[in-house]
Amino acid sequence: GKADNSVFPPFTASIGEIVGVVLPDGDQARKLVDTLGFRTPAPPGLISIDGRDAAHLDPQHVRSRVFADRHDGVLLRGSVRENVAVASTELEERALVAAAVEDFVSQLPEGTETVLTGHGQSLSGGQRQRLVLGRSLHQKQAVIVLHDPTTAVDTATEAVIADGLRNFPDKALVLVTTSPTLLGICHRVVVGGADGPPETGTHRELFATSAGYRAV
Repeated sequence: GKADNSVFPPFTASIGEIVGVVLPDGDQARKLVDTLGFRTPAPPGLISIDGRDAAHLDPQHVRSRVFADRHDGVLLRGSVRENVAVASTELEERALVAAAVEDFVSQLPEGTETVLTGHGQSLSGGQRQRLVLGRSLHQKQAVIVLHDPTTAVDTATEAVIADGLRNFPDKALVLVTTSPTLLGICHRVVVGGADGPPETGTHRELFATSAGYRAV
């Protein structure tokens, strides 16, 4: 898939890649994720899927190729399993590991069959965020967009998540984030902003050469 617009930095994401997108403005980041998820109509020329302009494709076709949940995605009524494997027939070990959910789910009364009440309000913010991440990683789409998926977890858990995200060679992962830990695992990072043209490189390259990137 490809995204290109004067508001957003142009980038491509291919199967097997992890691409970081850094937008210092939080509203821009949310708008990008909503556009990639086709909750906001994509203007002509903004997004292409398999070489075809998404503006001319059926929205359902786009959603069948790209999954982009909101940063504040909510949990549903039902069990942990039903929440996480909502689009799958069974739980995927790599998704559970990458979302770092196994440690606390194993402590719940019924494990993955524990029924969540009140949209998971009995869980901590970090636990809810990890379940939402696990749900995203269970999706069948080829392109998975993750928006700041680790803001409510501690640094040790974030490192576990970052390492786990490397295990999806059959997906294109787009990480819309300013987290150095997550950007460090990206094959490529694209930086947008109001000042100057977009910048592209690895996290290490950009950190060494871009004062604007270091400031983020």
